[in-house]
Amino acid sequence: MSFVRERMRMDGRVAVVTGAGQGVGRAIALGMADTGARVVIGEINEETGPRTAAEIEELGGGALWLPTDVRKQEDIEALVAAAQEHFGRIDAMFNNAGGNFQLPALDISANGFDAIVRMNLKSMFLGSQAAARAMLAEGHPGSIVSTSSVAGLRSGSGQVAVYSASKAGIMGMTRALAAEWGEHGIRVNSVAPGAVDTAGRLRNMQSDPWERPTAGNPRTSLERRSSWPRIWRGTSRARCWPWTGARARPDAPLPRAAARRRWRSPSCRRSARTPRSPARNHRGRSASRGCP
Repeated sequence: MSFVRERMRMDGRVAVVTGAGQGVGRAIALGMADTGARVVIGEINEETGPRTAAEIEELGGGALWLPTDVRKQEDIEALVAAAQEHFGRIDAMFNNAGGNFQLPALDISANGFDAIVRMNLKSMFLGSQAAARAMLAEGHPGSIVSTSSVAGLRSGSGQVAVYSASKAGIMGMTRALAAEWGEHGIRVNSVAPGAVDTAGRLRNMQSDPWERPTAGNPRTSLERRSSWPRIWRGTSRARCWPWTGARARPDAPLPRAAARRRWRSPSCRRSARTPRSPARNHRGRSASRGCP
């Protein structure tokens, strides 16, 4: 880790991180401070925002917290202006703040749709735009990173249709801005993390029976995910398809990827040698595509 940290030093540089009061954003802010950057925290929560700033200062870093509603352009512009006024410049912008509320696609209203898109996609554009304008005015290159989600690549559980679309929009916006601002030395990237057990996700778990721990199985979501391969093998042994990476609910059908690969588990190969197995081909293997 010391080898990586030495080559990722940000001494003398200023980074703005939105949604840095908790969860992923807090980890990003602390990580940037650890590399020597001075961090400006844009956080709407008046308890967690100052707390993160205090943690950075206790570690010997420079930090500034500003109450910020990323849905409002004036707040984003004030955040970037505060970074320039307090630290003299801005070198990096991390658009991390976002949100979601889980409702079936048939039940979500037009206002609900707008709220999710405004929180995730619009805030990312406003933050990127304000940071790029400041970097161009200061006459130096910079870096803009936005938090997307694996839900923007493929949808997992239900009730995230609008959230998935907004996160996919971040990826598309990232590519477009990177092409437009690259000639000015401004790099634009996005990251797409999977499920992280933040406070917001733990709240959403209360509405998802599959994610919610029960009295008979009080395990966390992360622990349940680590056991999915075993669950899948146990529930699909009769069909003899091994684990292929799909989410394994007990009632989930076999994924098409498994059907295309036509792999057979050891138990399936054993069953092919029983008297009840179908006719074998010239290599002595079962001539059927599945299991008896």
